[in-house]
Amino acid sequence: MSEQPEKTAISSPQKRGKKQFYLILAAIILLVSSSGIFLWKTYLFPKETLYVAVVGPMSTPNGEAMVQGVQLALKKINRESHIHGQRIELLKFDDNNDPNLAKEKAAEIVNGKAVAVIGHYASDASLAAADVYKQHGIPAVTGSATADKLTVGNDWYFRVIFNNTSQGALVANYVHNVLGYDKAYILFDEDAYGSSLKDAFVFSARTIGLKIQEQWGFTSNNPNSFNQSRAKMTQVLKDKAENSILFLATHSNEAAQTLIHLKHKRVVDIPIIGADALSSKTFADKIKGEIKETYQPGYYTDGVYLTTPFLSDLAGKRAVDFKQAFIEQYGNENTPSTTASHFKRAFIKTYNNDPSTTAVIYYDAARVVLQALLAQTPKGNLSEKRERLKENLWRFSDHNYAVDGVTGPIFFDKNGDTDKQIPIGVFENGKPTVAWYQYWPRTWTVPKMTPKILKETLADVFEERLLKINGQFRRKAEVVYVGFEFNDISQLDTKEAIYMLDFYIWFRFKPDNDKVDNPSGRFGGQLIEFVNIVNPTDGTLEKPDIEENFSVKFDERTITEIYRVKALFKGNFDFHHYPLDNQVLPLQLRHKNKTRDSLIFAVDSQGMRIGTHIEKLKRNNVFYIHGWQINNLSFFENIKETDSTFGMTKFFHSQHKLKYSRLNVVIEIKRYVVSFFWKNLFPTILLILMGYGIFYINTFNTKVALGANLILPTSILHIRLSSELPTLPYFTMLEYVFYLIYFLAVYSLALVVIMHIHEKDDKRMKLINRIGRISYPAIVLITVIFIFFNVY
Repeated sequence: MSEQPEKTAISSPQKRGKKQFYLILAAIILLVSSSGIFLWKTYLFPKETLYVAVVGPMSTPNGEAMVQGVQLALKKINRESHIHGQRIELLKFDDNNDPNLAKEKAAEIVNGKAVAVIGHYASDASLAAADVYKQHGIPAVTGSATADKLTVGNDWYFRVIFNNTSQGALVANYVHNVLGYDKAYILFDEDAYGSSLKDAFVFSARTIGLKIQEQWGFTSNNPNSFNQSRAKMTQVLKDKAENSILFLATHSNEAAQTLIHLKHKRVVDIPIIGADALSSKTFADKIKGEIKETYQPGYYTDGVYLTTPFLSDLAGKRAVDFKQAFIEQYGNENTPSTTASHFKRAFIKTYNNDPSTTAVIYYDAARVVLQALLAQTPKGNLSEKRERLKENLWRFSDHNYAVDGVTGPIFFDKNGDTDKQIPIGVFENGKPTVAWYQYWPRTWTVPKMTPKILKETLADVFEERLLKINGQFRRKAEVVYVGFEFNDISQLDTKEAIYMLDFYIWFRFKPDNDKVDNPSGRFGGQLIEFVNIVNPTDGTLEKPDIEENFSVKFDERTITEIYRVKALFKGNFDFHHYPLDNQVLPLQLRHKNKTRDSLIFAVDSQGMRIGTHIEKLKRNNVFYIHGWQINNLSFFENIKETDSTFGMTKFFHSQHKLKYSRLNVVIEIKRYVVSFFWKNLFPTILLILMGYGIFYINTFNTKVALGANLILPTSILHIRLSSELPTLPYFTMLEYVFYLIYFLAVYSLALVVIMHIHEKDDKRMKLINRIGRISYPAIVLITVIFIFFNVY
């Protein structure tokens, strides 16, 4: 009886100690698990799933390209929308470009769970479905249906490509004013697409004096009709009049069959220009399927002109990013199915299949829809969500609220059409390239017509440099191809973001009116401004040191002017992910005087053989900087805007933004992570492990010494690595690691001091030590998760 109270008194501290231990352990587990659950729910189980329908000819190359472009946009936006607790999924519908089937699929879509529609591909199919979408109130965005009446009077249908009125008018003017033809023949489909194209072409032709010699119409769903019209056309073209051209206002299948047929019938003297159907994936695949095209790319198409919503040599940075993401996602269409990922990467690297124009334009269509979804989250029932989404789409109503697409800024006019440039391409070696002249939207507008501006405008009109299409002035712009050959990339200073570039640059152009004058110095001296060139002594911009220049005449119409440049350039480095960072070495140039409506720089992708550029740099040891390697090399053209008048009187009364064609070279480099790890990160990991050893040592003095010594080497390493970087307004990824070590050191020392205070209470010391052993790795784990999701 007398021993029981003593036993109880002894066990109470044990119970209290265990209770405290389990409470602290539970708190730590709760903290770690809640962080994991939050990240798990946010990134894997969003609050809401929204559905978007894509509808088109899914069994054709065009349909496959549509889905590829939409899925790529969806993949990108889903990463961003997780922050808002949303996920967007795709619903696919096949209308086979059949108007009747399109109407049935539209009925399925409006009665389903989709909040928006992307498609249809063909104009007839889109028109058949348009009334269904309007009646039931669901917004639709097409990237390919160009018939004008699709969007007129229907505020539920939008388009991210030019319409047929603009396209047909531009083609007629280009044929007459640029190519110099006085007569034209037309082969057209009698459906909504072909007939509206033909009508716009004929109307403009009559106003400019282009004579329409003959027209042949057919119905594409009747093979006999097409064959008969094609046969009549072939017979006439064999005995064609001089100075005439054939305009193809047909769909992609009929356009491809026509080109193949004319070649086989040896009707090769007639120049040909086609509409945007010639830029489609189905057209490209149809031509590539011919044996002669396999052995001689361009056998059927070289010299054929076309309109297209996208030309890679005029593409901006977003187009370059899209191409890289597309190849990463889909690879080459011939890539075999294999689990050997390194083989797939090597195969893609070798063949480097470009995404089609169809995939690009539907990436843009999807991007517009998805941006509208995220701009203001639709709430309420399905009808209310669709209504809100339509309102969001109409918010993209001018240049200030445009969606940044691969094909350029996208915003809608009063009909739901987008006011886009219409690039003219010409086939070379089986691929569309930028034609020598373009009609580009004028870069400034004039609310007050002064006599001086009126005189300049009239001069442009009389000399056929300026034309008006759909109320917009378009000016004839010269295209100059620009290429680079790098000799050396050196003297990289990461702290100052400065590097030395030594390269040849060439400008390839066609003199106007076929006059081959000596153009030596046309782009030399101070006419070309290298935007980011820097003088290392005072940091001011200066022209590059041009060591030599010379001109080469490749044929009677093409001249190439070559320069050598060796100078220091400055970038804008981003160290958020340091030391796992990739840096960009940019090179930017523009013409100082000529705006983009008179001079356009295009990437000379064929002249540079871009597919082998990186390998050549590595093979020739052009870039050899310790600790770095070249990761990617890209070239693109974009627009440099300014609203300054620069003191020019003609701009005093204009509401304008001067737009210059700017050519960009982006050299992406990355660190050798392995060498950096062993030199810098490995000691850091050892320091963290050494800190954890505090809780496995019994001597107080040793614990304190270990914790104090944890701070000293970390500080030295931190200062050394920070000295290699500029002063930054943000923390780098590595700094988070250093601050983690500082915290762990202070935290460990605090626990050591607490244990020392309670050194006579052995059980409490053990409890605190257990807390340290559990909480130390938990803190490390939480920090790693934070860095991964919020920094890296």
